[in-house]
Amino acid sequence: MAYIDKAYYTDTFKGREIPEGEFDRLADIASDLIYDVCRVKPNETDLVDDRFKKAVAYQVEFLYEQGGTEAIMGR
Repeated sequence: MAYIDKAYYTDTFKGREIPEGEFDRLADIASDLIYDVCRVKPNETDLVDDRFKKAVAYQVEFLYEQGGTEAIMGR
């Protein structure tokens, strides 16, 4: 489950342009990565604050800049 959507990434975070299909997959992966490194897990959606969402958005952007889903899948 992704903790951010394209609207948050584009409108609030002001991230760079990422194709829609690519964004959805990267948001899922980034959400899992950020969740795994957090000491306090946001187990309910109301515990997901803006700092957590911002961390996911930064991770999405990082993954995209490193080659996106093709790099992650080894293609």
